[in-house]
Amino acid sequence: MTRRKLNEYKNGELSFHGDLKANQTEMDIQINMLKHKIDDLTAELESASSKDLHLDAKNQVLREELLSMKGMQKKCEKLEKNKKKLAQEVVHLRSHIEMNMIEHSEVEQYKREIEERARQDLVEKLKYKQHLRRI
Repeated sequence: MTRRKLNEYKNGELSFHGDLKANQTEMDIQINMLKHKIDDLTAELESASSKDLHLDAKNQVLREELLSMKGMQKKCEKLEKNKKKLAQEVVHLRSHIEMNMIEHSEVEQYKREIEERARQDLVEKLKYKQHLRRI
């Protein structure tokens, strides 16, 4: 049968009419399937593209938040350093105040002692004057 069809083909007598209709129907089915596949893939692409845009926007927001947080972290670190320096200064000043209070206390004690001696000297002088008046 194949030889006959080859001979018909050589002679131009080959008839594909029935075969062509079947092939055309098969091709139409395949074309429709491919069109549906293209439509599905196009929809997937649009969905993926939309998700990509959404993720890009979200990524940008997250980058801005991260940048802001890094700035805040640097400020916090700077504030912590300042806090430590101030705490050290407070300790130093308290120590200085305590030393001044001790010095002040010593000065007050010395002042009282001098005043007491001065009173005693006055009392002695008054006694001496009274004694001289009696004599």
